[in-house]
Amino acid sequence: MDTIDEQIRPLCWSDVEEDTAVLRSRLGEDGYLALGAVAPTDLALRARCDILELCLKAGWLDPNTDIMKGRWSGGDIHTESEPAYMDLYQQVVQLSSFNAFPQQPVFINLASRLLGETAFNHNLRIARIVFPKNTARSTAPHQDHHYIPGTADVLTIWAPLGDCPVDHGVLALLRGSQRLGMIAHSRDPSKKFGQEGVCAEQWAGETDLHWVAGDMKLGDILVFHSEIVHKALPNLTDDRMRLSLDNRYQGVNNPLNLDNLRLHYNI
Repeated sequence: MDTIDEQIRPLCWSDVEEDTAVLRSRLGEDGYLALGAVAPTDLALRARCDILELCLKAGWLDPNTDIMKGRWSGGDIHTESEPAYMDLYQQVVQLSSFNAFPQQPVFINLASRLLGETAFNHNLRIARIVFPKNTARSTAPHQDHHYIPGTADVLTIWAPLGDCPVDHGVLALLRGSQRLGMIAHSRDPSKKFGQEGVCAEQWAGETDLHWVAGDMKLGDILVFHSEIVHKALPNLTDDRMRLSLDNRYQGVNNPLNLDNLRLHYNI
């Protein structure tokens, strides 16, 4: 795939200061909230810098450019699950900035408002480092609940670590698809990670469902339910790495089986 799907519609943006009942209603109807200028930009930039420094040491970045631009060196392309990627990733998960970001009160408070009870952040956090010119490895359409056992009342907060226009590979969400409940996932052997996904035939005839995506700026976030179908759009840039964080939140009254979670995350 070397183009953006023309059928993708723009995001519907909300304001984090809106009434909680309004936000919950919109989340229940659409399956997601797009919220601008919510994430702490200072910590996001710190995490970006820390991750890019690791990428620079690994030879993934052009050493003759500003590190914060995240310009690819033009060398080997690495994908999640490959040894070189996972070696670097083990260093990422040790970064204090990476671990501090999802635990910020703004995220805990927002998740608590939306879930209707005190929320906590899953310890198994995810960073995404997406190379350009690797479009075949873009994350396939899937539902997070397929990979996260336990309650379906889990929210993902996706945050880009830097401005992320659509052509950098933002997330696209199938608006309203969480109302279908769980959909059967099948394995795609062409994928090196996230091999289990869903296909469009499984919601054929559902005329009120459509893909949405949009340019994201530093500080913007997407909040979405664990049963909404979503995918990563391809990074169509010539030389920019796309960095983002996926973090999950659920209510303290819902149990979490960490052993199963590690199994599903392949950690």
